[in-house]
Amino acid sequence: MIWSSKLMSVVILSLCLYTVNCGNTNRSGIGSNANQTFSNQLADSTSENRLPSSSTPVTIATLNTHSTSIQTNDINDALDGQHPQEPSPSTQATPPLEEGPKSPPKFPKLSDELSQNVSNIVASNNQFGFKLFKALNKFHGNENILISPLSLFSTLVTVYAGSSASTEDEMISLLQLRTMTEAQIQTAFRDVLHSLLNDVGKKNSLKLLNAIFIDKDYNVSTSYVDKVRTYYNAYLEKVGFSTEPTYVVKWANELVSWWTQGLIPNLLDSLDPLTRLLLINVIYFKGVWSAPFNQALTNEQAVFRNFDQTKSIIPMMRSISSINYHCDYVNVQACVVEKLYSGGSISFLVITPTNGTDLKPLEAALGSQLMYELISQLQENTVELGLPRFSLSGSYDLLKPLEYLGMKAAFSPKKADLSKMGNSKELFVKEAKHKTVLQVTEEGTLAAGATVAEIGTRKRSPRIIIDRPFIFLIRDLKTDAILFLGRVNSL
Repeated sequence: MIWSSKLMSVVILSLCLYTVNCGNTNRSGIGSNANQTFSNQLADSTSENRLPSSSTPVTIATLNTHSTSIQTNDINDALDGQHPQEPSPSTQATPPLEEGPKSPPKFPKLSDELSQNVSNIVASNNQFGFKLFKALNKFHGNENILISPLSLFSTLVTVYAGSSASTEDEMISLLQLRTMTEAQIQTAFRDVLHSLLNDVGKKNSLKLLNAIFIDKDYNVSTSYVDKVRTYYNAYLEKVGFSTEPTYVVKWANELVSWWTQGLIPNLLDSLDPLTRLLLINVIYFKGVWSAPFNQALTNEQAVFRNFDQTKSIIPMMRSISSINYHCDYVNVQACVVEKLYSGGSISFLVITPTNGTDLKPLEAALGSQLMYELISQLQENTVELGLPRFSLSGSYDLLKPLEYLGMKAAFSPKKADLSKMGNSKELFVKEAKHKTVLQVTEEGTLAAGATVAEIGTRKRSPRIIIDRPFIFLIRDLKTDAILFLGRVNSL
């Protein structure tokens, strides 16, 4: 059997119009009512960005943003007729999901050597991911964690593009963009998308899509529309948040269900009537191992040592193949293993302590510098690798972690300045949600004999069994961008 990775993440940002109130402004704690709120906001992010159906595992990240200022005439000009006709309130027709959207725009070809600005934007994405990971660790204790830095970064940089004053300054600091001009950020992000979305290997699929849903009766800046379409690969769609909420909810839920292969069938129950703009970012990743695991070698009764010294019985996949690895028993006291997906441009990287089950020392040091040091010491060798067959899911309220990291003004009805999105200064970010799912699944067939025999003959191969807590990344090797970042403390 071939083993591959199935990963999906959903992020929701809700922008509201500040009049008297914006629905329920009660700020519950992390994880409180996360599924319901997450559902409510994802529904707004619907239908235009659909990928062809696939029987293979996928990774999806979705980000939503509510209420922004939009002008009907400007949007008609900006969208160039790309939006489907919205049904009248009396019909409540089912959205035309079966036809799918138009193909994503083609980006200009990137030069062989990535520009310094591209390197800077990737470094910003990665460092933001590590900062958020540590913030979630503060609020979620010893829970398993799974986030998509690229998905979150994509959404937040789209919000940054519409921000001003202290809101803009805080987002620049949060996203590590201080050394770049707005023009450099825009072109670098566009080039990163081009590099990521091309040449991921014939057996793999990586797609990233931004959708912006706008209330049909609200004003939005045409310059903002042009900016997000040109540089952030955004689709725009006019909807009736207040006049057709049932339709928009159904449309959103069907779209998200389609994107997630049914893993998230009902994200939205209702819509806040003050919703004005919704941003959706979807990352889809289907990865097939370059050197697959063999099901005949999987130990279904392996022991995994959890962070609290308890033990779990889990299936442990096995393979002997050429991989990159390095073990440091003195300084970092960790083993690093990098296993490639087919095509060799994306990898799954695992970091696990050499002694014990405590990840805290590694987590405290986790950052771009540590990752550079570890990756630079990787060496290729034939290794017997044991990797758990596992699945993770996460649902996060990001409001407090983002405030903890310094993004405060955007969440304040009185301080938020998102005026570059339109002519109103009464918009603020009400919700920030992130939902993720990771699965390791089987697909296809593979003869077992040769691999079994190989394990019997290569007695001197290094042996690395991931049977204790570990940190993992899915990263693009061309740009070094981190697509997904997670921690397994217990199984």
